[in-house]
Order: sequence, then structure tokens, then C-alpha cells
Amino acid sequence: MEISVDKDILKNYKFRGRISAAYLAWDRRQMDITIQKGIYKSFPYIEILKDLIKANEML
Repeated sequence: MEISVDKDILKNYKFRGRISAAYLAWDRRQMDITIQKGIYKSFPYIEILKDLIKANEML
């Protein structure tokens, strides 16, 4: 069973949004990210998630 940090552990977030074309990958393609903000066990956090990992696309 695979555990996802953003879907299984950090479920109670206050904000979640996507930014399209947030950065350029090594192959010069624009890549999207997801930003999530919340509180986990009384600690505030901000998480930045890459929507696609380019190394996995090469396999």
C-alpha cells in the first residue's frame, strides 16, 4: 500500500491551489505545481507538490 503525504497524512488543509506553468523542467517544458497550506499536529505547514516528476516519465 502506497501512502501519499498530501492525501493520507496532511488531509486537513486550509488552502489548496494549483499554479500552471510554475517552472521550466530540464527539457524546457512548463510544469505545474500544487500548493497546500494547513496545520498538522499544531504545526503550520506549506507544502509544494510537483504534479509530474520528469525522471519517472523517462522510465
